[in-house]
Amino acid sequence: MKCYQKEGPNCHKKITFKNRTDFTLLLGELYKTGGDGKCAISFKEFKPGEDYEKQEDNCWEDNLPIEVYIVSPEKFHREGYISCDSIEIKNKVLKHYILTLDYLHQNNWTVIYE
Repeated sequence: MKCYQKEGPNCHKKITFKNRTDFTLLLGELYKTGGDGKCAISFKEFKPGEDYEKQEDNCWEDNLPIEVYIVSPEKFHREGYISCDSIEIKNKVLKHYILTLDYLHQNNWTVIYE
């Protein structure tokens, strides 16, 4: 049986992402393999005006930093691992966030793309 910490001032279980554009975008979370320089991005369609809450069973504080990309649906790598160095070549990256504890505290655990 797994024991989870309760959400509170030192344990946040969601990060809110807000698309404040008139365009459908892709919200992608970066996953790295163990030291071989390969990465994958898990994409979620992100509609205009949409708020999306990324949930975590454990505290986000235990999993930071994470890298998140806002990508144009016109050009993105659909599946599988690629060289981490080629992310911006194989995807039309509009914004790259490195979400740290300081950044999330300063922005009330919310990331707004305008």
